[in-house]
Amino acid sequence: MKELKDTFIKHGKIVNYKKNDVVFNEHDYCETVGYVIKGKIKISTITGEENEYVINLLKEDEIFGDLLVFSSNPNYYGIAVTTEYTQVAYISKNKLLTLFKEDISMLSSFLKIITDKGVYLKQLNKMYAHKNIEERIMYYLNHVANKSSDGLIYFKSLTDIAHILSLPRPSLSRSMHNLERAGYIKILNHTIEVKK
Repeated sequence: MKELKDTFIKHGKIVNYKKNDVVFNEHDYCETVGYVIKGKIKISTITGEENEYVINLLKEDEIFGDLLVFSSNPNYYGIAVTTEYTQVAYISKNKLLTLFKEDISMLSSFLKIITDKGVYLKQLNKMYAHKNIEERIMYYLNHVANKSSDGLIYFKSLTDIAHILSLPRPSLSRSMHNLERAGYIKILNHTIEVKK
């Protein structure tokens, strides 16, 4: 990932955003891939019932626009707003193609990222198939724990998990406490252990 970051900083255009700045609007045309050097970006949309639905939370060392820039319909599906001071490096579609020709390892890194995202999206669809909130939470926690080297889930705040699961923060908190009381998980400080 460091090589990709260095490439974006070297060849990209760096843009600085203040907290609550709009990075892109829903339906904007995507012509670049952005690399989050620092900060966080919340991507959301408004449902038919006028509720906010969080699509993704981008953090440092993540890219966006990668699934759109080469697609036949390269329009953003949500509005992206920074949640803190954020710095993004942008590389245009044409510049990316040139870099891919010059450096096969960059192409390989890029393909790995978009392939991993495709797999993750399939897993999200499976998670959302669980209509019961506690089942959805356990599916997500098991998935993250299985990817962790020590089997623990680290989080800064439950709000971040609520956004990922598209759940209201109070509902998530209540369900997490129910799961802990039932012995399915153990919460300590900013870690969650899934009990086997």
